[in-house]
Amino acid sequence: MTNRIANDFEILNPGAEAPAISFLMPIFQQEDYIRESLLSALRQKKVVVELIISDDASADKTYEIARSTIEEHLASSASHHRIMLRKGAERLRRDHLPLLIDQASCDLVCQAHGDDLFHPQRAAKQVEIFAANKNISLISVGSGTIDGKGEIKATP
Repeated sequence: MTNRIANDFEILNPGAEAPAISFLMPIFQQEDYIRESLLSALRQKKVVVELIISDDASADKTYEIARSTIEEHLASSASHHRIMLRKGAERLRRDHLPLLIDQASCDLVCQAHGDDLFHPQRAAKQVEIFAANKNISLISVGSGTIDGKGEIKATP
């Protein structure tokens, strides 16, 4: 069951508990990657996240794959995460991220992308770091690049 909210976001899963961190995912033209990216975000453990996904008017099947991936995930397993999804009618470009931030209900925000893969405890670790260090306001995480064969590429 879905519920409409502001800016045409749909709540695909209301979540069982209050989320600890908002996981923002602007997506655009990422049909080859979005399924695995979303599954890695949906598999966050040890903390409830608010997953806010917004398609920036992709012309490919990014939105359709995102929606079906979330629906399949919810049908096969219970999720405590709050999940919101939006299909943009026109490109927002630089205004896309502020739209997601406006939807966030948490003070802590994590940005993701539709072609990223996430460690299952990424959100929990960020919440832990912020809780232990009240004087910090930004955390940057390291990343690596994986080629089409799944091999980690050397970073410059």
